[in-house]
Amino acid sequence: MEKVRKQGTRPVTLWECPLVILNQAQSRYLLVRHWFLSLNTVVAKNTLELWGYFTFLLQTNCQTH
Repeated sequence: MEKVRKQGTRPVTLWECPLVILNQAQSRYLLVRHWFLSLNTVVAKNTLELWGYFTFLLQTNCQTH
């Protein structure tokens, strides 16, 4: 068992299990949050572009009629 501990592949104790799970959950949360925020910026940008295009169409239609 001592050899295993020195190599760094020692079994995880009961107290460390929740910490490992918490670390994994936190990193996963940050990843999801980052992905969600980037998705939000893309959606907001596209919405603004669509709105600009829509208003442009409305203006041109109103001017021609």
